[in-house]
Amino acid sequence: MDNRVLSSRHEGQGLTFEVHEYSTLAGGSVGGAERMYYAHQQGVILKQLAVRLDGGRALLQPGALQYMQGTVEMKVTGGGGGVGGFLSRAITSAATGESGYKPEYAGRGVVWCEPTFKHLLVGRLDGDEMLLDDGVFCACEGGIKVGRHVNRNVGAAALGGEGLIQAKLSGTGNFVLESPVPMSEIEILDLQNDTLTVDGDLVMAYSPTLEFRIEKSQKGLLNSMRGGEGLVHVFRGSGQVWVTPTVGLYRSFEPVIMTPSS
Repeated sequence: MDNRVLSSRHEGQGLTFEVHEYSTLAGGSVGGAERMYYAHQQGVILKQLAVRLDGGRALLQPGALQYMQGTVEMKVTGGGGGVGGFLSRAITSAATGESGYKPEYAGRGVVWCEPTFKHLLVGRLDGDEMLLDDGVFCACEGGIKVGRHVNRNVGAAALGGEGLIQAKLSGTGNFVLESPVPMSEIEILDLQNDTLTVDGDLVMAYSPTLEFRIEKSQKGLLNSMRGGEGLVHVFRGSGQVWVTPTVGLYRSFEPVIMTPSS
């Protein structure tokens, strides 16, 4: 019996994103069951994304697929080289943050992604663009291009001139983000020729119209989880910034789920 409960549906062009939640988790061992029961009682719920295709196309993060049913065709977008080239590039992508290669699924059927304890947030672009923090992208419609953006300003300050590589979404359609916090705990700030200074790695997404730099704190008292002691994240100009004020608290007591013993 399937204990997944449909939480939300988001219709797009020839497809629907569905977020499912597991009502119960029995676990494979006594210790594992106890940990999962406690996590569920505290509101930590296992979620799973289903992509129902009805002639549309979807791009997923490499490794997101768990299984699929129906007449669904998978191919790799963002470059050639075949499966071997894709796997080789995917390893490089995980190490550098580059996100040029994404599996594309098209046809008619349903694609189930790997379950996650993180929050699955569904948003929409209407001809605009968004830059994402590393590991946030989950899926999007075929009408959205998933590229990469190299921020040379960040590299000059903190990465030895190499630049920070981030996923860049552009186009029109729905997208899915995998977030450590729920949407209710994300503060979307609209900057109008303004400056935002953030202490720590709290920004999940922002507009590419903004100038982003990692700079030294004037007083040297602030800490940046990404850049090291005395560094802050600074955004200047006009655009949106998605800030996650509570993420540090969740990271401090992130639950560890035990795997069943063999």
